[in-house]
Amino acid sequence: MSPSVDRDLLQLLELMVSSGIAFISIWFFFIQSPSLFKRLGRQKFVPIMMHLTKLFFKVMVVLNATVSVLSIVRSRLVFHEPSTVAALFAMVSTLINMFIVVPRALAAGKRSFMDKDDNTTSVQDFAIDGASKSGTKFLHQTVVAFVLGMVGGQVIHLLLM
Repeated sequence: MSPSVDRDLLQLLELMVSSGIAFISIWFFFIQSPSLFKRLGRQKFVPIMMHLTKLFFKVMVVLNATVSVLSIVRSRLVFHEPSTVAALFAMVSTLINMFIVVPRALAAGKRSFMDKDDNTTSVQDFAIDGASKSGTKFLHQTVVAFVLGMVGGQVIHLLLM
């Protein structure tokens, strides 16, 4: 194959994975989670979501690393190309979430979940406050902020490709 075809295939793969990251994230946090919360109630939802969140971020680290590597290779190792910077920003947001914020949020959520025994079905309260209105609120919102950073980085990456 010619170098042009190789670059086109790399760009197509990069486009597919980057789009997948954005759509999977939007589905996971803004469609699937509220739906499960309403359907199951807080008591059943929280333990399931804790496991799904760990899995989600493991997958996102791999997918974001793939996009970052593809972008770097496609740009011929030019790290300061705007689309590559956006992909790397998304990767850094994901790594911060995976290794710093999410473990702390899950630990705080687990403690809070064990302490609190209501079965609230308010999706809005849960989305804003996490498992309780006390210690988990900041961590829950921080996870969401870094997810938005990841998705935003991928969307910008897509727009600049």
